[in-house]
Amino acid sequence: MNLLRIKMRCNEIDISIRSLSAKIEMSEQNLHKCIRDGRIEAGVLEKIANVLDVPVSYFFDEDKPTQSAKENEFIEIQRRISLLEKRLEKIEGKNLTGLL
Repeated sequence: MNLLRIKMRCNEIDISIRSLSAKIEMSEQNLHKCIRDGRIEAGVLEKIANVLDVPVSYFFDEDKPTQSAKENEFIEIQRRISLLEKRLEKIEGKNLTGLL
């Protein structure tokens, strides 16, 4: 089972993990833990698949290890971009404050 695909699919359809967790009635922290640990209840996985508009089997396609590696790389790049965007917002906020 590859639960990192949850993050990848969220990025594809532009939905945040926070929004997904609200839609499946699970805390964001718990959802992150499930993804990180690679374990999740079947009913919860089914809810996630419905929200993300994919079949449950989408999370079990382990036959393509190179694809999983690419997905992991994509997720890491997205995480780094997000961190850089947050840093930029802080810098821009400080610059605007200094001008006032």
